[in-house]
Amino acid sequence: MIPEALGGEKWRDKAWCSAVLSGFGICSNPDRLAALGITNAGGSVRIPAAWRDLADPRLFREVAVADPTKSGSIAKAFEMILHSSMRENVLEAGFSAESISSAEKAIAAGAAAPAGYQEAVESGWIRGMRLIQRIGANARYFTDAAGKPPVDVSAGDAAAGVCIDFYGRVQAETTRLDGRERLVYVTPRGGSSISGDPISILRGAERREIAERFVEFVLSEPGQTLWNGRPGTPGAPEGTALRRMPIRRDFYPDPERPAVDARAKARAGTTSDNLLDPAVDVYSLASAFEYEPRWTASHFSFLRLFIRAMCMDSGDELREAWGAILEAGGPSACPEAVSQLEALPRAPYPVDWAGVTAAARDPSLRAGLSDADLQSEWTKFFRASYREAAAKARKAGKNGK
Repeated sequence: MIPEALGGEKWRDKAWCSAVLSGFGICSNPDRLAALGITNAGGSVRIPAAWRDLADPRLFREVAVADPTKSGSIAKAFEMILHSSMRENVLEAGFSAESISSAEKAIAAGAAAPAGYQEAVESGWIRGMRLIQRIGANARYFTDAAGKPPVDVSAGDAAAGVCIDFYGRVQAETTRLDGRERLVYVTPRGGSSISGDPISILRGAERREIAERFVEFVLSEPGQTLWNGRPGTPGAPEGTALRRMPIRRDFYPDPERPAVDARAKARAGTTSDNLLDPAVDVYSLASAFEYEPRWTASHFSFLRLFIRAMCMDSGDELREAWGAILEAGGPSACPEAVSQLEALPRAPYPVDWAGVTAAARDPSLRAGLSDADLQSEWTKFFRASYREAAAKARKAGKNGK
């Protein structure tokens, strides 16, 4: 009922087992989106369902984001944005999921990668960083509290935000009005790994038998029912739904195992979320994402520092430049300004996939700079670059008029 791993994330080991699953995604306010004109051809609200949707120019100053240096989970969310952009780029370059897996195994064994593969990985890294920058340019704020974005989005103080899935789902639950959710949460398909929150017994536990019984209950059908049971149905919480994703396989559709599939379908109507929906089914979502450690695992600490420098400490200049580009007619109207906006530092080492990977292995490439020094140098670079981008955009706007 519980796999060892899926999508590159480990779900259980000898000493622990995940009790519930979670991912990262987008929370949005349908009313605010409608007011901003973010609608489909038929006039219905277009709910952001992919990370790139948060770069929509109509969301300028409307995206709520948390500080990745204050929240490890949000730092992981940014890694997911980067990682999924890389995978999308590699797939578009003509490599299938199977060929990606084969290439990574070959590289791990010391063999050469297929022609064009590493180039696609590295250009995908740049693509992902530019997406993160655009999301930062659209940011209303960066908060210290990872739980604040869904709260503000549900109140209409922001149109969309980045959040952990259960923060979004719980906020949707607690702010529902007349049966209608004021906040919608979506995990981008192929945009996030699905990881587990583990349960374990500490070595030397004085009441081991009770601990074992508790673990067994948490992983049992009654225990798992509590995570997503709809109040008013058998075995569910009596008050507010928890809106968490149970880990047991028999809570989700499984056509290859009819008995498991039947148990999942028998629960239809008793869960707070439709666990049969591929957009909610964490097994389906986990299968759509494959984490490749070589791509970004060593970049985690770098991302926290760099995103703060690129999007927060130089945030005023970033939003001023992005606003000037939009006022001048958008990216296509002032390509020189966009190129300047997207410029990345080259010192003390080149900020690209190869440079960041090398610096993670060899700290001497940092030229003796501490984390604070690096962040300061990068911030100076971006402030100057963004000011120049704003000037180029204003010049292009005047020439266009």
